[in-house]
Amino acid sequence: MPYFNYNNAKISITGQAFMAESVGISLQNSISPKILLNRRSSDDYVAEDGVKGALSLRYYLTGIDPLKNFIKNEKDSISVNFNGLGVQSGYLTSYSFEASPYSSVLIDAEISFFDNVTGSFFASAESSSPPNFSTFNSLSFDVSGLNVNDNSISFSYKYGSTIEPLYKVGQVTPREIRFLEKSQNLSIKSYSLENTFSYTGKFITASINVGSESYDVKGLLTSKDTSVGFGEKIITSLEVNQNTYGNKPIVTGVMPSSIAMGGEIT
Repeated sequence: MPYFNYNNAKISITGQAFMAESVGISLQNSISPKILLNRRSSDDYVAEDGVKGALSLRYYLTGIDPLKNFIKNEKDSISVNFNGLGVQSGYLTSYSFEASPYSSVLIDAEISFFDNVTGSFFASAESSSPPNFSTFNSLSFDVSGLNVNDNSISFSYKYGSTIEPLYKVGQVTPREIRFLEKSQNLSIKSYSLENTFSYTGKFITASINVGSESYDVKGLLTSKDTSVGFGEKIITSLEVNQNTYGNKPIVTGVMPSSIAMGGEIT
């Protein structure tokens, strides 16, 4: 039986090959025993749901990120090829990274899918020139509403998307995918003690440019924590949460100009 290691593994996202620190594929089914009346055990099992799969990736940001565009276009499906093993249609459900001094930006992402992995693994190697890693020193950071632009220590960005498969009777793959809650989170650590906190939440806008990619968060300040240890500087940790994506809709007109009670407007 042959054995393989990381030298034999390469991965591509929607046809674009890139370097990953680690890759993992997991599959799970939902099977329950069928227990009849007056029986304490089961001789048969039934499936209660389809196959649920997750492909986890950890990789360094070295330029244009092949997954970043799916944060905005979360309904676009993603195809993955891992040395012959294929995911035909998946969706980005988790994406995060942390930036701190003297370190490269390392991204953790997860793609969810609802079918079996196709193909067969074959050994091959990917040759490439040394990449240009994006680091904390190569990014720009601008926050409106908080006094952290000149005294930030580190920050982390998280994106999450909840999806739900819908099945048709007699089919084992989803008829469609429903896209539910979508959120972004920005955590900031700084030396600043001047930021006020409100029970209604303070509106914050943040723009982060890392290499060739940019990340925008527009949400409410939901948490503030200040701490200090012996011989250390006082550090404030701030949390900004966004549960929408894009700008708020603007009403430019109403028709008709007058309406009776119970009528409809457009």
